[in-house]
Amino acid sequence: MFRFNIREVLWLTLVIGLAIGWWLSARHWTSNNRLLTEKNTEFQRVAGLANERVKLANMQADKAWSAANDPFYLPRPVDAL
Repeated sequence: MFRFNIREVLWLTLVIGLAIGWWLSARHWTSNNRLLTEKNTEFQRVAGLANERVKLANMQADKAWSAANDPFYLPRPVDAL
């Protein structure tokens, strides 16, 4: 039969406890990583939409600036005499 000292049982308890703690921590980090990946995907989608709106606003601002400051900008056709 096997005979174990209390020291060996305590070492075994420590090793098993560390292994379980490490496994739980890895499982927690994996679920957090999945959640953050989903949130990042949603953020990238919203940021892309915001970027498109900024581009549109810049184009409209450029057109308005040209209408106000460019002497050769003709907003409407010139009537023939």
